[in-house]
Amino acid sequence: MANDQILNHSQLALNATIGIVLAGGQSSRMSTDKASLKLKKQSMLDISTTCLKKAGVDEVYVSSSLHGGLRDLFPNCGPAAALVSSIKQLKLPEETAIVALPVDMPLVSSQLIHDLLAASLYEKRTVHYTDHSHISEYIFPCVCRVNNRLISKLSSTIASGGNLSMHALLEAHDALKIPLDKKFEKMMNTNINTPQQWQAFLKTHEA
Repeated sequence: MANDQILNHSQLALNATIGIVLAGGQSSRMSTDKASLKLKKQSMLDISTTCLKKAGVDEVYVSSSLHGGLRDLFPNCGPAAALVSSIKQLKLPEETAIVALPVDMPLVSSQLIHDLLAASLYEKRTVHYTDHSHISEYIFPCVCRVNNRLISKLSSTIASGGNLSMHALLEAHDALKIPLDKKFEKMMNTNINTPQQWQAFLKTHEA
């Protein structure tokens, strides 16, 4: 959805949910735009967008001016800064649930996101997954509940040169960790950061 289609308070339905595909990274190790890579004739961006919609998200936005989406107010500062930038521009009501999904996680299922979103709506908290043994945390996908005062504070920190990791962002939101079913761990651990990883991925998933 392009910038001129950004919702305002009066257009957003009560309890509406928002999805943000994080697609504005430099993709320096891949040496090409990850969002445009295609799996079975479908781009990674389209796969991510479709996944969010199937999960029940009401509106989906893209954090990347390259793809006609939201511009990054804090370029080259990482995914947490890009997420803060998107939330700041959307001007959403307090407690709106926002699902954040990187464009390079094509194996994440809509069911996985649906369950995470349901947990956030039930608990009324920011949530993300942890493995079943609670040893490892999965930063993405995550559901953030809008706290505009906190977003303003984090924006000021980033703008003044401070670093913000996704872990720190989730900690700031007092995120609840949801145990992940073991059958989903493989899809969460798939890395597509280099041309070699992409070609290996295609060999097992394009057939």
